[in-house]
Amino acid sequence: MRLLLAPHVKALLNEDQEITRESIDRFGAIAVIDDTVEATLSEVVSQAIEEHRDKVVGASPDVDALPFTPEAWWLAHVRKCGPAVTLKPFDPGRAFGIDREGRLVLEYPRDLNLGDYLRAVDEGHYPSKEHELAITRSGAFGGNGFFVASVVVWLLQQFPAVFVGAGIDRRMLRLDKRRREALENLALDWAARKIGYPRELREFVETKLLWYPDVLGQRLAISPDAAERLLATLGYTGMDDGLMESCDTPDARAVRQVWLDAERAESHVTLDELLEGAEPES
Repeated sequence: MRLLLAPHVKALLNEDQEITRESIDRFGAIAVIDDTVEATLSEVVSQAIEEHRDKVVGASPDVDALPFTPEAWWLAHVRKCGPAVTLKPFDPGRAFGIDREGRLVLEYPRDLNLGDYLRAVDEGHYPSKEHELAITRSGAFGGNGFFVASVVVWLLQQFPAVFVGAGIDRRMLRLDKRRREALENLALDWAARKIGYPRELREFVETKLLWYPDVLGQRLAISPDAAERLLATLGYTGMDDGLMESCDTPDARAVRQVWLDAERAESHVTLDELLEGAEPES
């Protein structure tokens, strides 16, 4: 099994990429020894990046992409044909393997056992029978071998004023590279800390009836202003001493209900999809 280091390549979900052999070989390859066959793909890949950190972390990408680190990467199957190499990124939902007893195993790509994956490759269940995988940069709001169900994107979609602020719509944000990068980094940070779903975020906030916005901002790594707008979205109102209090007034209940209604509607939109299709906010 060989892992091809490709920090200069960005995964494009549901889209094959053809590159040259010279390009895919730019950062070299890592041979995975047999005694790691019981490890998961996530463990093997993260260790490989960590061991070659000086070479690949911080490498300049050929594309606009998220950082390449042991915590943020994607995997692609490798198919070689003549001087060209075709990369087919893993599906973000489920990957399949075959266990030692020959039974089907379904897992998120990051959690798939390496041995189970290789057996599925040998049986022809993947687009290539090569015992090679390319480790690329992740696509928008993905990484570490799975799609991030990002609360950041969900908030931008449902309650854009929380992060963007008043007077700036998503169409304007599309052109603001600095703000976009900040939101991408925030999404990765929340994903690494397992802040993955709107319900979990709401339930954490609601464990306290009183919040100082700067304290909540510290907990979530967001600005006090964004924290104040998040609290207001959940029905908290300001007090004279800077505290915000959870209220049970009709207006507060109505505001909270808007969140609850949105929470029940699942969304798997990426930041690129959200912003590229953005219309001016009304």
